Amino acid sequence: MCKIIGVVLLLCFFELVTVFNCKPVLLEVDPLEQNVTAGNNTRNRRLSDIIFPDDEVEAPAPLRLPLIRGRPACASGATFCEHFDRYPSHQLKHILSRHSLGKELFGMDESPDEVAGRDGSGESFVCGSVDNTIFPKIGVNKNNKWKFIINQEEDGYVQGVRIELCRSFGKPCDVIGELPEGYVTSCKQKYIYRRLLSLTDNGTPVQDTFKLPSACCCTYKRSFTFMTNFGRRMSKR
Repeated sequence: MCKIIGVVLLLCFFELVTVFNCKPVLLEVDPLEQNVTAGNNTRNRRLSDIIFPDDEVEAPAPLRLPLIRGRPACASGATFCEHFDRYPSHQLKHILSRHSLGKELFGMDESPDEVAGRDGSGESFVCGSVDNTIFPKIGVNKNNKWKFIINQEEDGYVQGVRIELCRSFGKPCDVIGELPEGYVTSCKQKYIYRRLLSLTDNGTPVQDTFKLPSACCCTYKRSFTFMTNFGRRMSKR
């Protein structure tokens, strides 16, 4: 019996020694694997900030400009208006802030010396005219469509165009002497097509070609009344 007890105590002694001599086991992680894991986490955070094509992005609402239906009352026979009640000044201010338009595209026409000194030169013209610089807000283009023209003086965007208007449109020319029998004269307004910055229907600035008065000319033609009377006289002979 004593031998059995001695064996048990001896076994317990060896077991306690083994426990006290044990060292903790540490799990070693490869530094390369740590860097890869950290990189993946950073990449995932960055990818979350990227907007992919499939993501929905709210587009800016298109601007709606007032409609110009037919010839406006302000034109009164002209091809442009310098004042228009429904000119979109507030919308244009927003458009100009969104689009970078070079100021070199804007400005005023300069008056040549021969036009500026016309009244004091002693010369006379068979058709009187008036020279003026206009700042059109709307105008009719080469397709006969009325459009808004960019002329926003308070924001520094002006387009001043030099024009010449007939003073006596449709009236006989001031011709010295008598014309050959059967001919009549009349003063006629001439036009040119001028490129100006305008607005499309959705508010995009674009260049367009507009019809503007340029000169007053004297024209002549055979009189229809004279030819009719002449034919009657000849038939009676």
